[in-house]
Amino acid sequence: KSLTFNPQAASLYLRFGYIPAPYAIYQHTGMLEPGTWLEIDTSGKLQKGRYFEFPQFRQPELSGNEAYEAVEAAIQNAVRRQMVSDVPLGSFLSGGIDSSLITAIAQSFSTQPIKSVTIGVEDSAMDESAAASLYASKIGVQHHLEIASLNHVESLVQDSVSACSEPFGDYSIIPTLLAAQAASRHVKVMLSGDGGDELFYGYTARMSTAIRYARLFSKPFILRKLRWFLLRRPGEWNTRYFRTAGEWYQSRHERNFQGLLENIFPEIAGFPSDYLQYKFDGYDEDQTAQWVRWNEFTGHLQNGLLKVDRGSMFHSLEVRVPLLDREVIDTALRVDWHSCLDLAAGTGKLPLRQILQKKVQHQTSGKRGFTVPMAAWLKGPLKQMFSDLVLGREELLGLPMNHTAIENMWREQQDGSVNREWGLWILLSAALWQSKHQNQ
Repeated sequence: KSLTFNPQAASLYLRFGYIPAPYAIYQHTGMLEPGTWLEIDTSGKLQKGRYFEFPQFRQPELSGNEAYEAVEAAIQNAVRRQMVSDVPLGSFLSGGIDSSLITAIAQSFSTQPIKSVTIGVEDSAMDESAAASLYASKIGVQHHLEIASLNHVESLVQDSVSACSEPFGDYSIIPTLLAAQAASRHVKVMLSGDGGDELFYGYTARMSTAIRYARLFSKPFILRKLRWFLLRRPGEWNTRYFRTAGEWYQSRHERNFQGLLENIFPEIAGFPSDYLQYKFDGYDEDQTAQWVRWNEFTGHLQNGLLKVDRGSMFHSLEVRVPLLDREVIDTALRVDWHSCLDLAAGTGKLPLRQILQKKVQHQTSGKRGFTVPMAAWLKGPLKQMFSDLVLGREELLGLPMNHTAIENMWREQQDGSVNREWGLWILLSAALWQSKHQNQ
């Protein structure tokens, strides 16, 4: 039986850059959701159940120093458990809080320097290797720094598609692949800091903003529009476009806005009827604070874990995530969000920062992120590839394309009037994936 594309899964991919479970790109297929199990007996009968569900709301029990101590104990227990290995084990080390904390705790349990791995790049705007090396010297690990070459762009892009069994539109998979390749030269198992941002309010730009302006969504939609036109407060601009805080939060995760996609793909489908990730019409500050954490943990985290899993397995490397240990999750759920996020200062992950300060007495000044210069690539080494694979096709993932709309978007990118690198990469990555995998 031939496989056909699932139009609703394609819609999710084009909007968010990945396909969340339980959906999948082909009709009559699906992914197993986090926290669930599936059993198939010898007769072919299926049974499915759930063993863990992250709650949207939970009454906090811990705050301040009591919270920090509980979080520290939970993370130490998790790291100790996940260091058990019969093959060489190391730790990823960036210039940020999460991986540095995991590395410091792991080293405290080892009698010998553990191996840490950092990828550096020549572009200082994206490079965190100096901060990582400083952490490494203070922690006392055996540090391996590799400066990644970004000269073979087409090869890197092809690897990013080969690593994925479904379309995947987060181009930070490229440095993830490079880091996994570097680590695989030294060890077989790596510890990672994934999960810290979702559990402890690390995505402050969108999480803090949602909490700060939650109360505005208590007002009728028309009054919010009128308020904005009268007061013109820059921070409130977003509330005049969206009817609920959930709709606004969805817009912060979309790589292309809906109107743009509907121009490019006139037949694009809506979301599946059971996709409720952004159904939220609350406006209480505490309720909104808990909801945004639930949203990040059950939504965006899937994207991050798919990226790490696909990037690491491509190089036969196992990655473990102590911050997503059940004990850590359960402890984080008990912590009052005020003890995780300083709303006025826009600083998140307060428990992790406090614990790291105790262990290393050093704190990074800021994290640049783990990325590649995609905007420059689209004007240079990927320009012809995009023209051949995207501009020259009639459909993408089964959806007919409006050539005028996509050519306008491409022209804006090339002349520098609008930067749509995320959206254009999502299209290019899907076109590459389709040409590579569809007929296999």
